[in-house]
Amino acid sequence: MNHISKLIESLKKTYDNDMHNVVFKLSEILNIPQEDLLEIVDQMSTATADQGVGPNGEDGRWITVKGNKIFIPDGEDAGDVIAKNFKSPVVPEAKSTTDSTVDFPEARKKHDSFLKGKEKESYSFDPVTGKGFNAYDKDQAKEMYKRYGNGSDPVYFIGKTNHAGQLSRESESAYIETLNEGKQPIIGRWVSDETGFDYTDISFAENNISEGEVKNLLKKNAQESALILLPDGTVDFLDA
Repeated sequence: MNHISKLIESLKKTYDNDMHNVVFKLSEILNIPQEDLLEIVDQMSTATADQGVGPNGEDGRWITVKGNKIFIPDGEDAGDVIAKNFKSPVVPEAKSTTDSTVDFPEARKKHDSFLKGKEKESYSFDPVTGKGFNAYDKDQAKEMYKRYGNGSDPVYFIGKTNHAGQLSRESESAYIETLNEGKQPIIGRWVSDETGFDYTDISFAENNISEGEVKNLLKKNAQESALILLPDGTVDFLDA
């Protein structure tokens, strides 16, 4: 299963097979108009009747989208080929500092296990390692930097959600989107001194990046500030 197929399957799980929401989100991610996506889905469902030979003599099938003939070689993901023909970005392989990823159901399971027996506190949970870090504890902050830092540059933690409460569909959608952007999602919880609410959010880490780039990411994700972590465990904030 290739990039687009993986994304569709993840979205179907997120939206309980509600194809209206799946198409809406897929359209947003791939930058393909919804009406074009619907036509693509319709064409793909009947494409098996149009088996043929491609321009280089390879076996496959032809489909017509918006009046354009597109050849899908056998063994290739139709969504990837179509996205390329529409000059839209193909979903990248997700990357992390360990070159491994964890899907949301597994991340949620590991997160629930991590929470058992713990009192209300702030932390950043790494779904890959199953470890949680409290950035306001100096020793844990240093360990956290080792996990996400490069030894010299600050690490910026940028939120994808502003969610009060437990993990939800919104969290899952943000988690999947972060993976599809080639970043490793982090599950973070903090307790507001003002409201007393627990905020459970999805975020990601960036280093080797300018403050200007961080501010652009903050604005893109509707965040007020990013947590900055230095190699010695010092914590600060950068406002958008």
